[in-house]
Amino acid sequence: MREVRPTIKVLKTLPRETFGDTTVLDLIANSAFERLELFGLDHPLLDDARKRFEHGMPDRHVAASKAFGAPVFEVRDRTGAAWRGAVILDEQGDPWLVWAGQHNHFHNQVATLAFDSLLPSPAEYKIRAREEVSARALAWKSDVLGRFVSALQECVRSGGEHTVTMPGISEGTRVSSTVTAEHDEPASDAHEAQHRDSLLTVTLRLGQSASSELHQAVQTVCLPFLEPDPSKVEPWYDQNNTFNAMVSITQARLVQLMADMPEYKEGAPRDVAAATHLHYVGTTFLVDGFVNSIPVRGVCGAWFIPSRSDASGLPICPQCEDEKPAAQAVLDLLRRQG
Repeated sequence: MREVRPTIKVLKTLPRETFGDTTVLDLIANSAFERLELFGLDHPLLDDARKRFEHGMPDRHVAASKAFGAPVFEVRDRTGAAWRGAVILDEQGDPWLVWAGQHNHFHNQVATLAFDSLLPSPAEYKIRAREEVSARALAWKSDVLGRFVSALQECVRSGGEHTVTMPGISEGTRVSSTVTAEHDEPASDAHEAQHRDSLLTVTLRLGQSASSELHQAVQTVCLPFLEPDPSKVEPWYDQNNTFNAMVSITQARLVQLMADMPEYKEGAPRDVAAATHLHYVGTTFLVDGFVNSIPVRGVCGAWFIPSRSDASGLPICPQCEDEKPAAQAVLDLLRRQG
């Protein structure tokens, strides 16, 4: 069963102020359906529906289910005017939010509705299919970047090169990537780390099963994740047509990538300020936040969206370092290896 999804018709009936982000309403109003993204849409009725379907099935509305001849599930917005929503299953058994109304209006009308006419249109299925393709591509990029960062972490821990195999988005395709690292004289402390560099060498061996998407992902996702400034990335191909890149990153950035702290997702604010420091956060969430442009929370409590501007020249967050010291352990490791 897929995640519960709203029809465009029902979105048009819901008050604007009940949406966490009204961009979707503007896109619908302008018929910009090619840019519409409804997965994970922030609305109380959809939030309630997702939680209820995760734990089985929501409550059935008895009268509406009897009149329709199939289950009609009731979901609730427990704030404000207490809106109610009707969710039905399509022929594939996937849930759709198809109608909504304020409490009394909902209960007076829901049993009289012709639910067959409220099912999603073919165009809405096409929009969902497009979103699913996009979601799979983003999940794959997160996986590739996650494996790449894991290779970097192991390379730093071991003091030698580390090789990782990354899967392509197409079944049966893969690429082998090797990471090695050289470091300036290790910084004496977290504050100095932003002024010292580490030089990473990335080698991408493209076998017969490699895909162009994998090659592109390493160049357009993995390398910019490490260092967004192209002047600090030197790519080239050797005589065997193997892709190589040398990337210079600060030791502060290296510490952030090695810290791998717990992360907290609940309660992300709608407006997140640009990061001014490198915060400690779980690697998985740092990667997902970068690929999907979603907020993550550092151990200091600050929310930020990992972006291509974060890696270049920012200092380590002193509060993160105070709460979960990581810099000295990483710098001492580099010192021992030197």
